[in-house]
Amino acid sequence: MKNIFKFTAIALIALTLTNCKKDKDKDPEPEPTPTTPATTGSLKIEFEAMVGDSALEFGTANTTYTNQAGNTFNVSMYKYYISNIKITKMDNSVWTESNSYHLIDHSNLASTLITLANVPFANYKAIEFMIGVDSARNNSGAQTGALDVSNGMFWSWSTGYIMAKFEGTTSIWCAGQNLKYHIGGFGGANKTMKIVSPFFE
Repeated sequence: MKNIFKFTAIALIALTLTNCKKDKDKDPEPEPTPTTPATTGSLKIEFEAMVGDSALEFGTANTTYTNQAGNTFNVSMYKYYISNIKITKMDNSVWTESNSYHLIDHSNLASTLITLANVPFANYKAIEFMIGVDSARNNSGAQTGALDVSNGMFWSWSTGYIMAKFEGTTSIWCAGQNLKYHIGGFGGANKTMKIVSPFFE
């Protein structure tokens, strides 16, 4: 009987030592694959409309403005196209947004914030963009996205985009008189697009 117990005890010790050895010989866990660091990010550009030193507000009695001639007016619509956005690096190389057409509508705050995607990480010193739509797109007829005719910025009677719309009422002639400025034209003497290059702060 003693021999049986002795044999059992030896067998258990051997089994335990064998299991320990297997654990030590187990293949190590593979190292996680390193994540490739990002090389691009996004850049946000916000547009604000001002009347003098105040933010533009729309169409109520409390938002009546007075121009330098003493005429009062208020605003019901202000929108325009921003296109061909380019940003310049410190080494003078330029990154250009593809399909760069945005409709800014100041009655829709979401549209006043443009997000540029896949912008390479770098130090930038300047930005440039066009107010309006370039002649190539004007000669391509009505299109989609920001250039869709449903946005109300395309002249059906004359092929071409309205670069900017400013509407409201004014006291210049009589109370409640409609005030409308629709600016367009993309060639020759009628060219209205403007390229601007504000400084980075």
